[in-house]
Amino acid sequence: MNRRPNRQRGATVNCCEAGSGLRGWVCVLRDALISGLIAALVAWAWIVAQDPATLPVRAVTIEGRYRYVDEKELRGVVRDSLNGGFLSVDLGGIERSLEAAPWIASASVRRQWPDRLRIDIVERQPVARWGDEGLVTATGVPFYPDNAAQFQELPVVYGPEGAGGELVQRLSEVRALLGVAGLTPRELIVDERRAWHLWLQDGIRVSLGRGETDEAIARFVRAWPAAVGERAAQVSAVDLRYTNGFSVLWKEDSALEQGNAGEKNS
Repeated sequence: MNRRPNRQRGATVNCCEAGSGLRGWVCVLRDALISGLIAALVAWAWIVAQDPATLPVRAVTIEGRYRYVDEKELRGVVRDSLNGGFLSVDLGGIERSLEAAPWIASASVRRQWPDRLRIDIVERQPVARWGDEGLVTATGVPFYPDNAAQFQELPVVYGPEGAGGELVQRLSEVRALLGVAGLTPRELIVDERRAWHLWLQDGIRVSLGRGETDEAIARFVRAWPAAVGERAAQVSAVDLRYTNGFSVLWKEDSALEQGNAGEKNS
């Protein structure tokens, strides 16, 4: 005598487990349809969300301290770079477009719910002019804004590619050394041979040569009051490429007046 298996009262039976044949295929088809429907709804929601008309960017806030950046131009760059709605807009693309502007050192773009972009910018700060057409930052990064010619009050530095940081640092050091005698550097250049050339604010050209120059500058500064003094306006050039002295070229003639000069360095 066969006995039916005991079944707890109130227990639920899964039709796909209990049945076979046609009933099992019906269950499989049902589950597939439900999964497909869910996937289709997710895809539809994503497509709708990407549509700029669904969640448009309605406002842009620009934060940061800046003196030389034209905010109107910045907003124009952002407007041209907006290629999607709030969720789909390419934040990295906007950042790259902003950082392509000469005055922008860095830009960060973030979403602010529900329809705003916040842009934080850091402006480059020039400490010197870079040659005839550019400017350079305190970290030695040259850049070329359209209004570089407005910064005529800044000293000039120039050298081979990659020498910006060294030139800016050296300018600061030379300024401190010359300041003891009340002299101000106007232009500092290093050439391909690593020779340094300096022009003072009053137009005097100073040849520094290669290698360590601090000692030569310090010696020149100490001797300046006695060797030149009130005749500074008559000086055309100074050559510091000597082991224990320097030479002065006066404007009234082209002869070099040797002052306690030894062997000349290259």
